[in-house]
Amino acid sequence: GTYLQQTVESVIANEAGKQLMTEAVYLFGVMLIILDLKYDGAARERMIVSYFRYSGKRNALDSNIDEVGKLLARNDGFSLQPYKRPIGYPENYFRRIGFREDVIGMIIGRLRSDDIYNQKKAYTELEHQTAAYATQADMLYVLLYFYPDVLHNKQAIMREIVDKHFADNWVINLYMGM
Repeated sequence: GTYLQQTVESVIANEAGKQLMTEAVYLFGVMLIILDLKYDGAARERMIVSYFRYSGKRNALDSNIDEVGKLLARNDGFSLQPYKRPIGYPENYFRRIGFREDVIGMIIGRLRSDDIYNQKKAYTELEHQTAAYATQADMLYVLLYFYPDVLHNKQAIMREIVDKHFADNWVINLYMGM
């Protein structure tokens, strides 16, 4: 047999690994945002019921119905009315997932320091820097909700992120035109 061992640090140090880790957490965040913005309470209830019916054939201990219910529950006071954003939203919503902050911090650190998609080769001019980092900027926008300490308390890190990724970028493409 072959023994393989990977740590989060070794995966993030790998070029393909840092892309995959970043994309996995980013897409999870995008799914949460889309779920919260596009599906009302009735649709969420139907999702829980359909998940429960589907997983009913399995052992009750193997079912993740509690986690699914926790994700689909809307108890954060979110409102679709403009200018009615609850305090701590969406950070508290993202906190339900329970990703380790040190892992999210490492991913954000890679996005801050590295060009994970090697776009700087195509955009060599300094004024095109934000275009080179546009994909990473979209990911950072979502990933920072998983790590609200940086958003609210780390002004130097946020200044670095804004200067590097959002200097002349006023529109953020959340995902596929959203």
